[in-house]
Amino acid sequence: MAKVKFGLSNAVYAPIENDGTYGAIKQLPGSVSLSLEANGENTTFFADNIAFYTSSSNAGYSGDFELAMIPDDFKSEVMGEQLDTNKVLVEKGGVAPKAFAFGCKINTDDNKGIYYWFYNVTATRPSVAGQTTEESTEVSTDTITLTVASRASDGATRVATTATTPDEVLAAWFTQVYEPVTT
Repeated sequence: MAKVKFGLSNAVYAPIENDGTYGAIKQLPGSVSLSLEANGENTTFFADNIAFYTSSSNAGYSGDFELAMIPDDFKSEVMGEQLDTNKVLVEKGGVAPKAFAFGCKINTDDNKGIYYWFYNVTATRPSVAGQTTEESTEVSTDTITLTVASRASDGATRVATTATTPDEVLAAWFTQVYEPVTT
């Protein structure tokens, strides 16, 4: 059983198609960091001088994913940028990004890791930045803000593997978006 987690790898995405299915899984190489904060709130109703009822809402997650450089296929398939006849990506105002599933692995000290799929994700456009090279080369990265919402079809927001997840499930994790299996 794992005691600590560290490292981020195998970031992938799969666009959500118009019919609600997931498209082909593609790599997002160069993962640097992922920080998704849980969204939602606790509500407490007081009666009889006590906390009579407490509820908690799950409004998904939001936060930043930093990677070496956003791939061109992500820019076109998800962000809605279009290639012109000279193979130049054109960004246009008023084009909404496409929702996608986001998967990744966070390493653990038991060498098994925790594998994730976030189901209904949207991303913001990244900033454009660069700087001059001085005595040493400093690598610039891209950061996009991700917002994760529950799927309309079943309310699923994310899945994560456990220490007892079978090896065959882990081996197939990035071949298709994982769908929960219930009995």
